[in-house]
Amino acid sequence: MTTATVNRKRKRKGPLKGFASGLKWLAGIASSVAAIMTAATTVLGLVVHHQDTQLRHANARTSTQNRQISQQQQQIQRLQSKLATASRSPKGSGPAGGNAAPSGVAHFLSSLSPTVDNDGVNSGQQVIAAKSYPDTVTWGCGDSSAPNEAYDVAGNSVFTAEVGIPDNTQYVTGVVATVTFSNESGQQIGQPVQVSLGHPASVRLNIKGVTQLGMTCTGRNRQTSQPTDTTFSVALGNGGVS
Repeated sequence: MTTATVNRKRKRKGPLKGFASGLKWLAGIASSVAAIMTAATTVLGLVVHHQDTQLRHANARTSTQNRQISQQQQQIQRLQSKLATASRSPKGSGPAGGNAAPSGVAHFLSSLSPTVDNDGVNSGQQVIAAKSYPDTVTWGCGDSSAPNEAYDVAGNSVFTAEVGIPDNTQYVTGVVATVTFSNESGQQIGQPVQVSLGHPASVRLNIKGVTQLGMTCTGRNRQTSQPTDTTFSVALGNGGVS
């Protein structure tokens, strides 16, 4: 084979070898890109998995906190229910919710028979200024100097009551009731109490040594201060002695 022929073959092989080398280079780049993509996908998967794990943990914490809040709310509701039940007891600790009861009452007047009953005393639950008083006595309020009602309170030292006009009383918007308490000799005990619809007054009297507790109610027109012609009742909410 001549030198010229060899040179011609070498010239033909030169471009082919370069093309083959280019293909190998491209294959290497593609392999590197694929490796990078695989690594990126793996890293992204790890990040997503980590975030998903954090989210599950956060949801678990939120669920636990919600259960704790629900349990606390149930405890509060149970306590409120107990307080409401205690407030309805005759010997409750005082006003709570929509009910009211004095503390330390030994005997409610509603459980006693009056020794004087001039104006038709009645016993039972009454609502005064939107509060319910289960042990209440009411009687007609009129124009009288003698006790309307009286009770035997011998042996007791304290009288307590919420004096007022029951909420269901009609035609007394402009009426003021004055309630006076006295002993068996007719001597006044404490100061007269003035009340009107929606505006009761708490009373606590020292009745030590008193045997008969009398009570008198008179009504007057708020504007004219004249005796009212309206017939209405006054109430001693949870009135009792101890």
